[in-house]
Amino acid sequence: MKQIFLLFLIPISILSSCNKVKNDLTEEGMKVNAKSIVEIECKAVDKFGEIQEEDCRQEYKYLYDVKGNIKYFEALDLKTTQTIVYDKSGKLKEIKSRTDNFSPEKVIFNYDRQGNSEVA
Repeated sequence: MKQIFLLFLIPISILSSCNKVKNDLTEEGMKVNAKSIVEIECKAVDKFGEIQEEDCRQEYKYLYDVKGNIKYFEALDLKTTQTIVYDKSGKLKEIKSRTDNFSPEKVIFNYDRQGNSEVA
């Protein structure tokens, strides 16, 4: 009975490892489906043998869609935001950027017949 179970389990594990979905979360090494992530960048300082956080300046916010792709990014101290749009097949379509004191920018991505991206 154990042999039959193992023979059934091995093909399933092989198939599941082949179907790894690539998205922004998996590219960052995340193994969970997150809706948002806040990243705080701090300088670590050794004070009397203890590591302490010091000089926490930069904070980043990431929002993800249901497919695990970044749909919104914000760098709070830089006052920068980006909205990222994907097409129905999951390909990057456009990035809208806005930074205080600068004009908004929009980058549009087109694809050739082979699926290679071209910035418009």
